[in-house]
Amino acid sequence: MRLRCGRAERIFLAWRRAATGTRPADGDDPSLAAAFIESTFGLPPDGASEDHAEGYVAEIAWRMLTHEEQHLMRICR
Repeated sequence: MRLRCGRAERIFLAWRRAATGTRPADGDDPSLAAAFIESTFGLPPDGASEDHAEGYVAEIAWRMLTHEEQHLMRICR
């Protein structure tokens, strides 16, 4: 979720407080996170399929690995 929200830290924190049952901060509106997560994880109560979420996580892992590989290639030149 942190990655999906990017620099929208306040929205991420509102979502995390709502997801973990922590007391909301003044002005929290976890529904704003819907724009960041609907296409990836779906929205309650059903959410997206487990396969869809796993595929997204695999895509992020692949991007991180290929980025690391590109970085190492630049260093070794």
